[in-house]
Amino acid sequence: MTVRVVLADHADAALVPRDQLLDRWWTTTRLAETLHGQGVDVRFVGRTSGEAFTLERAGLTYEFVHDRTRALRHVARASARRRADVVHVHGLMFAAATLAVRACDRRAAIVVQHHGERPPSTARGRVLHGLAGRVVDAHLFTGGVANAHGFAHGPVFELLEASTDVAPVADRDAARRHTGVFGDPAVLWVGRLNDGKDPATAAAALAGLAACSSDAQLWVLCTQPPTLEARDALLAAAGPARDRVHLHDPVPHTEMPQWFAAADVALSTSRHEGSGYAVVEALACGCPVAATATAIAPHRSILGPEAPTFSPGDVAGAVAALLRARTWPRDAVRADFVTRLSWPVVGARLVDVYATVAAGRARSRDRRT
Repeated sequence: MTVRVVLADHADAALVPRDQLLDRWWTTTRLAETLHGQGVDVRFVGRTSGEAFTLERAGLTYEFVHDRTRALRHVARASARRRADVVHVHGLMFAAATLAVRACDRRAAIVVQHHGERPPSTARGRVLHGLAGRVVDAHLFTGGVANAHGFAHGPVFELLEASTDVAPVADRDAARRHTGVFGDPAVLWVGRLNDGKDPATAAAALAGLAACSSDAQLWVLCTQPPTLEARDALLAAAGPARDRVHLHDPVPHTEMPQWFAAADVALSTSRHEGSGYAVVEALACGCPVAATATAIAPHRSILGPEAPTFSPGDVAGAVAALLRARTWPRDAVRADFVTRLSWPVVGARLVDVYATVAAGRARSRDRRT
């Protein structure tokens, strides 16, 4: 039996130019294409505060409903008209919209996917979230239950937030010439220079690594232009190895495979993560990763049990993880990504979740009748 699914996204599409919309919302559109390729009858319903419109791509129709209502009832009604077995809501911050979906559709199972949101901080937000949790059939988290503390009510399924289509660059020497990266090892750190990403630990780890390797270099690829204060703090954390720290401004996303090819190992020092796109993309490119994972469930899920990991803020642990990671064969890293984290794997896992929650919802309806 083919599962009928509505992917519901409640962000305002009017804020993005239409010719860029599907590429900007690539996590949802790529998931829709994956599910479609696996035989799921998938529909997309989104909202716009402007005029309603539809977009077509890869055999799928993306419908955007005009909706300025606080609870997004027009989107909920449009979703209910599809008579789906499952409504898949993207984002736990849309509690009012999720309640509207249930009010308009008592038949479908509702799954809500976490996309890195933090638990609500206001009393009203907590109340709405609690009410929405009672009408949801399942929540999806990268890292599963361990990442759902204080957020999800009811059943939780582990599901990678999104995979990637980036692929390894074969000519690593050319990649180094293209990016300017050098070092042995060349360590790549990607992110924003803020406390949550903890670049200071990366810089301190570079200083420790320099004691083991005379040509160790840290390449900090900023995803947002850093402030002068953030730059100074990063270099100060490196101490005498500060001349081995190289800061680079943001680059187009299409350039990332070149950077992962040029690096010997990628380093993540985050103190918390909802998922971890940079880690996923590094693995997809065959770049070994050393990352914080002891207290970060998404990283544990993405990296697997054998990966070189360390605790947040643990400089010595980061050095040991880097030394271990650089010995991992790049072909094996890529093969592990394909086996566990690629889009077909994510899609197949989600189809299983859909079947489980749809069957549970049907049994619940049967008991009530």
